[in-house]
Amino acid sequence: MNRDFDDLISRFLASEATPEEIERLDNWLAEDESHIRYFFRSKNLYDVNHPAFPPETIDERRAYRKIDSRWDKRGLRLWKRVVVAAVLFGCMLMGGYYYWPVDDSRISQTVDPQRVPFVTLMLSTGEEIRLDGQEIREVSNNSVVVAYVENNTIKYTSHDSVQKEDVYHVLNVPRGGEFFLTLSDNTKIWVNAETKVRFPVKFGDRERRIYVDGEAYLEVAHDASSPFVVVMPRNKVTVLGTSFNVKSYPGEKDDRITLVDGKVKVLSNRNGQEMVLRPGEQAIVDQVNGMIMKNSVDTNIFCSWRKGEIVFKNNSLEEILTVLARWYDLRIHWQDESLKRMSFSGEMKKYSEIDKLLEMISHTGDVKFTINNQDIIVSKP
Repeated sequence: MNRDFDDLISRFLASEATPEEIERLDNWLAEDESHIRYFFRSKNLYDVNHPAFPPETIDERRAYRKIDSRWDKRGLRLWKRVVVAAVLFGCMLMGGYYYWPVDDSRISQTVDPQRVPFVTLMLSTGEEIRLDGQEIREVSNNSVVVAYVENNTIKYTSHDSVQKEDVYHVLNVPRGGEFFLTLSDNTKIWVNAETKVRFPVKFGDRERRIYVDGEAYLEVAHDASSPFVVVMPRNKVTVLGTSFNVKSYPGEKDDRITLVDGKVKVLSNRNGQEMVLRPGEQAIVDQVNGMIMKNSVDTNIFCSWRKGEIVFKNNSLEEILTVLARWYDLRIHWQDESLKRMSFSGEMKKYSEIDKLLEMISHTGDVKFTINNQDIIVSKP
């Protein structure tokens, strides 16, 4: 039901909703407390995926005049409801446990208050700081580095005083987190959960090199004179300007590089094998022997996570729960190993409540989930 309102919420946040749509959204928020939670998750996701308009560039008075001229009292009433709900919801979270019902015997649960993972940034000095909406200034080797943090994004400013390639930062996104990073050359990186990205605050002239351990989606700023290189624990990807996804988690059987636009070259550190990818192709690199295979794929399946969606196509239950465990910071316990081989296809919203996602899976297969805080027990009904 909530998914029916995704487009409407996006239109409202973009100031594109009609008075009739605003009325519909207002009524929906008034129906149930879970709708308010869903709205704020959607808003957080919207803020991450629409970073092109940083708050400091917005004329607030002009923006409010625009809202007032386009919306009638229904729009203002809806914002009042949202603001009041934010206050009440914040109090409820601080007050302890909350519960929402699921009418399914295959889902039993004990739910902790929503936990907010802390993304951290390690400076070149070794200092590690939490990214919670602040300006970061670092003085190192007579150079000044300035970065701005807001709404789960960090953007670096380019200063001529920064010595090239001698100041590195490490972004650490834990399980259950997600972050958006804009490098000094304007390359954009969506960083998935349980991922580290090491990068210079200013690139050199010959090559732009970063290090990724985990999963990230990149839109590389074009510069023909300075190739962009992504170094993973077992592979290296070289590009000039393109959009692609890299995934390299320890313990998984392979690494995957998925190309959306442009052209990349994949190099296996294990055996030196190279392979060039065209749009719509994916390189699958065996983590043990380094052998590279190439397939044509639907890139949306492998890149949809940055848009807040979960897309599976004939994936095993083990693969699906591995992804969910990383996104929601969960521990999976299997009571029957045969359940790992069950396959599923479908699309889900990434920031839906975990019990809702598991409910969808249990409806389509002979499997039961028991939720106890961050532990998920998988068994047969």
